[in-house]
Amino acid sequence: MMQGYEYDYFRHQTLYDEPMRASESRLVIEILDMCWLLQKGLSQHHDLPEMRFRYLIDQVGFDSKHERPYLIYARFRLQVLKDLPGLKTAPNLETNQRAIPTYRLLLERWHRLTEDSYELTKDVLASILDVPID
Repeated sequence: MMQGYEYDYFRHQTLYDEPMRASESRLVIEILDMCWLLQKGLSQHHDLPEMRFRYLIDQVGFDSKHERPYLIYARFRLQVLKDLPGLKTAPNLETNQRAIPTYRLLLERWHRLTEDSYELTKDVLASILDVPID
């Protein structure tokens, strides 16, 4: 099965001639998983105030100029393998600004705050997405 994925990814990736390292692909998988779960959590808490990083969760994407390998791999996962059905993304997964540094920050918070449980309470969501809670 793994060779099948490698073949599909190689075929997809050669259209763009940008190689993807294993560590980068793992990062994309973590980002997509985190965003999918955060989107689900946010849909249950409509009363949260505006959040600093919510735009990157509501419309998952990568900068097509500076983060091209990440963008290509995310497209492969979502459009070829059809992982995470229902994940909301930016049009064609492209954004006009770099997202990886912010996603890394969010992943650090995500790992710290969800290491014991994936229950996304209002407080956990607010802490991850950088918003003060009354």
